[in-house]
Amino acid sequence: MKISIKLLIITCAVPILIWISGIHVAGIAEQSLTKSIETSALKEIKAVQEEIISIALEIEKHTATDTTICQTAATKFEPAMDRLEKVIARLSWD
Repeated sequence: MKISIKLLIITCAVPILIWISGIHVAGIAEQSLTKSIETSALKEIKAVQEEIISIALEIEKHTATDTTICQTAATKFEPAMDRLEKVIARLSWD
C-alpha cells in the first residue's frame, strides 16, 4: 500500500473517531441531564404537594371556628351593607 493512501486513511480515521466518540458522549450527557432534571422536578413537586397539604390542613383546622366567626361578622355587617346598597342605588344614574 502506498504511503499516501496510509496517510489519507490515518487523516480520515482521527476525525471519524472523534465524531463517533462525540456522539457517544452527547448521548451520555443527555441521559445524565434528563435524569438530573427529573429528580429535581420530583423534589420540587413533592415540596409543593407538602405545602398544599399543610395549607389544606390549616384550612380544615380553622374552618369550624372561622365559620361561626364569619357568620357573626356577616350579621353585624348586614345593616351597614344594606345602607351602603341604598346609597349606591341613590347615586346610580340608571
